Parts: sequence; structure tokens; C-alpha cells
Amino acid sequence: MKMHGLKVLIFAAIIAATVSAQSNNADRRADRIVFLTASLVYDSVSQEHRMTLLSQNIVQGRLKSAVARGHGRKDGREGELVYQILDQNLDLIDERYLPWPLEKSLEFVDEEGNLMRKQVHLDNSEVFLRLQLTPETRRVDFDRRGRRLRGDSQPLLSIELGE
Repeated sequence: MKMHGLKVLIFAAIIAATVSAQSNNADRRADRIVFLTASLVYDSVSQEHRMTLLSQNIVQGRLKSAVARGHGRKDGREGELVYQILDQNLDLIDERYLPWPLEKSLEFVDEEGNLMRKQVHLDNSEVFLRLQLTPETRRVDFDRRGRRLRGDSQPLLSIELGE
């Protein structure tokens, strides 16, 4: 009788360890942050924008709740940078908008003391983004809002995040 009780206890311990290991693996996938740095360049000859991934770092951790919801706004305007977070089936998980990195608005005081604003157009800029990854997240696409409506089929940049 004691031997049967010992077998049941060992079996229960093995099951508990297996469930715990599976739970820890899922928690580790959920507790990941990705840091992305990309270069956005305007080619004046071809009059096209190109975006290139400079670095991708995935680390263990969690962003604070307000930041974890994502950089950027949920609503965007024509011409802004949009990034889409996609799952393995390329279904949309989230979509956010950022100001177009190649356009900067500068405010300054002129010689007469008036507040002035000037729009500056850049040829290149870097984009930095940090995201809280979910277990479903597999890809992040970057594009300019409205660009695909003109017939372009590929995003400016598509980043596979893997496991």
C-alpha cells in the first residue's frame, strides 16, 4: 500500500513539474520586449522611401502598462508612419501611428521676439520603437499611411520576430 502511495506521489510531482515548466515557457514568451531601430531614407533620384532594419534586440522583461499598449496613437493621418503588429497568420493584432520621421517641425524665437514655426524635410532619419511582445506576435510591418492605397503592395519594412 505504501509503495502505491509513493508511486502516486512521484507521478503527481512529475505532472506538476511538467505543467509548471510549460507555464514558465509561456510566461517567458509573454515577458519579452523588442527594441527595434530602423533607418528611413528618401532617395531623391527615384523619389522613393526606403526603410532598413538597423538592429533588433529581444530581451526578457515587461514594459509599464501605459507604455506596453504601444508607442504612438491608435488613430492616424495621411502620410504618417504606421506600424502593424501581426500574428503568425498575418492577422492584425494592433496598429499604431507615429509622426512621419522625415518631417520635423521646429519652433524658435526670431530676432524680433516672435515665436516662429518652420517645417523641415529630412533626407534620412532613424526610427526607434520598443514593444511588449505577446505570445502571438510574429511580425511588425512599417509603412506610410495611404501609400498602399496608391497600389504599392509591400510595406516599407517587414520584420519577422521569430520565437
